[in-house]
Formats: sequence, structure tokens, C-alpha cells
Amino acid sequence: MDFGNIQALMQTPLGQVVEKNSQVFWVYAGDFSQILYLGTNAPQIWGLSQENLYQSPQSLLQFIHPDDREQVQKGWQNLLADQAFDQEYRIVLPDQNIRWIRDRGYGIVDPHTQEKYFAGLAEDISDRKAIELALSESEHKFQLFANNADIVFWVCEPDVSKFHYISPGYEKIWGRGCEEIYADSRSFLESVHPDDLAEVIQAAVGENACHMNQDYRIIRADGSVRWINDRTFPVYDANGNIYRMVGLAEDITERKQAEQTISEIQIERLTHQIIQAIRTSLDLNTIFNIAVNEIGQLLNIDHVKISEFVSEEKGWLTVAEYRSHPQIPESLGTYIPDRGNPGTAILKKLEIFRIDDTNECEDEVTKQIAQTFPGAWLIIPLHYDSAVWGSLCLLIDGRPRHWQDKEIELMQNIAGQISIAVQQSKLYQRTRYQVQREQVFNQVIQAIHNTLDLPTIFHTAVREIAQFLQVDRAEIAQYLPSEDAWLIVADYSLRPELPSSMGLQIPGAGNPISDQLKQSQIVRIADTRVLTDEVNKAIAEIFSGAWLLVPITISQGTQVWGSITLSIEGVTHEWSQEEVELTSAIIRQLAIAIEKSHLHQQVKQLAEAEVYKALQRERELNEAKSKFIANTSHEIRTPLATIQSSLDMLQHYADKLTPEKKQAHFQKIETAIKRTSQIVQDTLLISEVEANALQVKRSDTNIIQLCQAIVDEITCDRDARQRIQIVATPENISAFIDPNLTQHILTNLLQNALKYSEQNTTIQLLISSNSESITFVVSNQGMGIPPHNLPHIFDSFYRADNVGNIGGTGLGLAIVKQCVDLQDGHITVESKVGENTTFTVTLPKM
Repeated sequence: MDFGNIQALMQTPLGQVVEKNSQVFWVYAGDFSQILYLGTNAPQIWGLSQENLYQSPQSLLQFIHPDDREQVQKGWQNLLADQAFDQEYRIVLPDQNIRWIRDRGYGIVDPHTQEKYFAGLAEDISDRKAIELALSESEHKFQLFANNADIVFWVCEPDVSKFHYISPGYEKIWGRGCEEIYADSRSFLESVHPDDLAEVIQAAVGENACHMNQDYRIIRADGSVRWINDRTFPVYDANGNIYRMVGLAEDITERKQAEQTISEIQIERLTHQIIQAIRTSLDLNTIFNIAVNEIGQLLNIDHVKISEFVSEEKGWLTVAEYRSHPQIPESLGTYIPDRGNPGTAILKKLEIFRIDDTNECEDEVTKQIAQTFPGAWLIIPLHYDSAVWGSLCLLIDGRPRHWQDKEIELMQNIAGQISIAVQQSKLYQRTRYQVQREQVFNQVIQAIHNTLDLPTIFHTAVREIAQFLQVDRAEIAQYLPSEDAWLIVADYSLRPELPSSMGLQIPGAGNPISDQLKQSQIVRIADTRVLTDEVNKAIAEIFSGAWLLVPITISQGTQVWGSITLSIEGVTHEWSQEEVELTSAIIRQLAIAIEKSHLHQQVKQLAEAEVYKALQRERELNEAKSKFIANTSHEIRTPLATIQSSLDMLQHYADKLTPEKKQAHFQKIETAIKRTSQIVQDTLLISEVEANALQVKRSDTNIIQLCQAIVDEITCDRDARQRIQIVATPENISAFIDPNLTQHILTNLLQNALKYSEQNTTIQLLISSNSESITFVVSNQGMGIPPHNLPHIFDSFYRADNVGNIGGTGLGLAIVKQCVDLQDGHITVESKVGENTTFTVTLPKM
């Protein structure tokens, strides 16, 4: 075969097929010294013309990449040894671009001449090589990623019955060999933390296993705990059926640790927010709303609520709640039953009630509640003193949850703070109630002191009771024995639309409530629907709801005069002991007023003047006595309330009070004790004077030093906005007087001047002296004394009409007058109402 015959062959149909192929057909001489034929498309691969290639047969070897040249030469040697040649290698084109070639060659022997040739096909495989290299690189990267990253990639059956592949990351993260999971597809569960196992099994092996996204913990063989995020995805076949499940498990321990740090910060913020709310507010609604919202939002709790235990009959009332989404049923203002509820029975023992999955509940009450609020519950008791007050409830909506010890401990701490808020609010409410109670009490007493007109006194009483206790209606009825009926003589309603009961006469016959009142019994009716007698059923049709009836007795409790009735319209109400006690206290004052009025009527009817005077004196003494008892009890009760309040704070919250706050409470107690002691001392002093047991003990006294000591003692506990100015002429004065009696005089005058002065004013104490006497002038700017009261102000227990709610016993000026008289001195007073008052005391020097 010669070169010409090869060219002729290429012109045949077979040759045309070879030429039109993308492959380059080539023929070399048996010693590679000459290219006998090179396909016309060779320039497309080598980048040189056919002429150049024919002229330089060895140039094809020069095109080969240096790194591949030795490999190709060995292939050619194999070809010389009658072996097949099939290699892939790179060539470097004249423009320095790299191209991949697949070259295949075979030895051919001419049967006629026995001459040897080499023929073959070369093709450009650069595109395929680029794809292969890309795939190889991608596979390499994936292997590097799978082998070194903290992840596990796996493929298994949808029911996790067999693993087809699991990446080496399993050994790194789980610390277990991959062969274990190939042998037992569920062996990975053996490492799951016991507290998380139930949730993982449900997620990984349940109906939604192919859509799992779960965080859980594993315990490695070395005892270390790692957090895992496990996600699964379905793989579908051509028919749309799931035939494989792939998953990706990632070690998220560091992220969880970071989340734990963030969680600790959130917990600190949560605790701070609640403590701050407690410190800045005594309103429980505000504190409760802050607490439930902060807990829900910061800790990702679906439903948080605070409930108050009302009673066994009514149950537990939801007073605050947080809901993460509106699909959760609202429970604010609704009751959870108490009777037959094992959960609330646990709470009333001040123990925690927890349910990880309401589907596992067995008792009927809990199952009934779980129909509305399914999922997981954590309920912490809130206590007041040593009894349950209510509960803090956390709910996970519609799914189980294993409550962690740290979660429970945190919620116990939060519940403790909320319990403190409840106790502080209760203490504040109690103190506020006592103060308001005293104000009501004083209003009624003042009305009794100011008038003998019973309708006026009665109207004041029912108005004050209704407004303070916020009842719809308060009535006073007088019992008429001759008619065996109860006549309404005073009524007051908070709601103008309610009909008046004034003048209504209620029969006593066939009336069991009347029978109880006539026996001095208190009647409490929480719901008028329970009434069965015809008389009261008829009244309840007009005045339905809840009634409280307290009898008014006179003549030392031996005679029922009438009753006070309180009513709340249209609702049920359990009357508290505090409501009964306040009403009873008002009734005691009304009894005094009634007896005073009766006494006054008796006095008016007496014909003889001496009898009239005697009765008048008795009335005055009784009035003074009752006034003294009322005022003194009020004066003593106020500091006692202060002492009780401070003692409660020190007893219950000593470990939470700063030293400064503790000292402030001790200071309040000390001041209150001083005030109480002063009241007792004044009472004893006036008793000694009236019994002529007080003796004058004169001594040489430095007047300025005495006055300064008195002023210092008075002002040490006083408001800094008031001050006392001493002006002495001359500046150094001495006198032979009784210093103790003089101290009583000045102390009472200065204390009164401060008590009845305006703020930011100065009390003046002017001291002057001559050869025979010493004069003290005390003046202030204040309310003044009405002219008609001036003749009586030095009487024991007497107080001016315009003092209002300012405390006092009416003994101070009586003590002053007696101490002045004992030293043979005299005292005068000048006063202008609304402007000023001046007392002048003159004492002999010898």
C-alpha cells in the first residue's frame, strides 16, 4: 500500500464518512518517520495547516504537554510492539491554549509487501474532560466537606429500616462506627439523651419522619454531650412515591452554647423587668401583664397566664395572659374548676404541677381542660403568707414537651418574685384600706360631733359606707315595735338609675330576716335567689343581688333600734369580714349619736332648770367622753398602724430590704412610739392636774437654753418646710420657774402652731423679760380659730370646728392652761380665721 492508494481510499464513500467525522484519521510509516495521511480536519485540533504537519512529522510529539509526553512515548513503544495504543493526553497549541486529545492507534501490515504502518483516530475531548474535571472536583469537595465538616449526610429507607449510605461525619460526631448503623439502622437512637428520646423517636420514626427538623442531645461514649440538629427530606420515584429518605445531621453544640448565653441574658432581663415592675408599681394588673408578656416573648412560650384562686366553688380566675398567636383560645376572665381537680389540689399544697403531654392525662377534669388547651403544661403555685394565692401557668400549644429542670427552677424564681409582688400589694392595700377606713370613720364622727340631727348623721353614714365599700346601695331602717315593721329612714345609691327606698316600710311578721335582726344577729345573703319567704322574695324582685344587714343596738346592746342594709344589685357577692367590721364600727358610732339625740330630746322635755342643767352637763360629759375615746383611739391607731406596717415589711421582706430602708422603717416605728407615748403622757398629765396631784417645783432656769432644747426636740422629726424662729430680748434670760411645767406649756403651743400652719411658713417664739415676769409669745400663720370657739379652747377634750381631719385629742391647750395656772401666770389668745393665731403666756419670775 502506498500513500497514493490511501488518498484514493479517502475519495471513496467510506473515506468520505471518515473525513466528515469529528475525529482525525491518521496514518504513520512503520518507523514514525513520515506521516502518510492526516485527515483534513487536523488543523482544527492542532492549530497548524496540513502542509506544516506533513513537513514535520515529529511536530505532533512536540505539541504534547510536557507532563504527558513520556506517557505518550511509552504508548507508541507499545504500538511498535504490536500492542494497542489508546491514550488521553493534553497538547499545547501555538497560542498556548491547552486541549485534551484521545488518540487510538493500531499496527497494520500490508499483505502484499509485508510493510508495516500505523493508523489511528484522534479526537478533541476537551469538553468532556472539563466536565469530568468539574465533577471530580465537586466530588472531591463534597468528600472533603462530608469527611471534615461537623455534619452527617445519610440515605435510608423511609421507615428507617435500612441505611444505604452514611457519611464519615457520623463517627466524628456520634463517636460510633458507621458499620454499626449499617448493621442496625436504629442504633443511633441509643446515643440520644434520655430526656429527648421520646420526642426524637416520635419525630424520626413517626408519620412525618421525612419532614423532620429536630434539635436534640446525644451522649457520646466518652460521656460528653453534644447538641444535634437533624433534618430529613423525601426522595420521590418517577411515580411520585417516596422511595428514599435523605437527611442532614449537624453538630450545633457551639450554637446551643451561644443560645444558652443569650438565654441567660434573656433570663436576666426577664427577671430584671419583673423586679423593676414590682419596685415601680403596686398595681398587680400592671405587674402581671409585664410578667406574662416577658415570659412568653423571651422564652418562646405559646401561652402564659396568671390565675387567682377565688374559692372552691368558683375555682381559679385567669387575671392575666399572653398568647403567641390568636388561634390559642382566650382564657382571660374565665374560671378553671377547683373541685375534683387533682392539679389544683397539688397547687394548694404549694407544689408544682407539670404535664409533659396532655394526651397521657387520665382524670376527667384535666382531660376536659386539655380539650381546649392541649399540649404541655407547667404550673407553679403563687403564695400569699403560707397559703396558695394563685398560679403561674406555662402552656405549649398542641405538642408535648419535656420540661427541663432549669426551666422549672427559673419559673420558680419568677413565681417567687410575683408572690412578693402579691404580698407587697396586699400589704399596701391593707394599709390603704386602714387609712381610707379611718377617713370614713372620721367623717361619720365629725357629723355626729357637729349636729344632733339624726337624718343628717344617717345620710353621712350611708354615703360614706356606700362610697368606700363601692356597694350599689346603703340604707338605714328604724324598727317600729308598735307596728312590727322596719321603716327606711336614710338611703344612698351609687347608681342614680336605681329606685329610692326612702320611706319604704318592710313588715316584720313572717320575715325571717327581721327575726334574726331582732336577735342582734348579722345577716349575710350572697344571692337573693336563695330567699324562700314571701316577704323578702317580693323585695328581691325589686332589689335583687347580695344583701348585708347589720343590726343597730342601743342601751349597751340591749335594745335593737334598727339596721343598716348594704346591697349589690344583680350579682352574687360573698360579704367579707372586713366589710362587716367596718359597718359594725360605723353602727357603734351611730348608736352613740342615737343615744345622744335621745338624751337631747329628754333634756329638752325636762321642765326644771336644774334638771336641765344636770342633763346638759351629762350630755356634755358623754359627748366629751365619746369624743375623747374616738379621737384618742384614732390618734393611737394611726401610729399603731404605722408600727404594724413597718413590722410587716421587716418581718416578711427583711432579706430584700436595703439597710437604709430597714433603718427608715425603724425610724417610723420609733416616731410612732414617741407619738403614742406622748398621747398617754398627756392623758396622765391632765389626770394628775384634775386630781391636784401635780406639784410646782421651781428652780433657777436658763430660759434660752430651755426653749432651744424644746424646739430641737419638736423639729427633729418634722417636715423641713416648717421651722421655728426664736427671738429673745434680752438674749440671756434666767427665771425662777418650774422648768417641767414650762416645757409642757411651750411644747403644746409650738406643736399646735406647727400642726395648724401652712407649709413653708415660720413659727415665731418671742421671749421677753422684765424685773417681775417673763413673757412667751407663740404665733403662726394658718387656719385660725373661729370666734365662737375661743371661749372653750382651754376646756378638756375641746377642739375647734374647723380642724377637719387633723388629728388631736383636745388635751393640749387644757394642759397649757393648767400649767400656767399652777405657776400663777396667765394666758391670752388672739386669732383671725384663715390668717394667724397668737398665744401669749406670762409667768412671774419669782
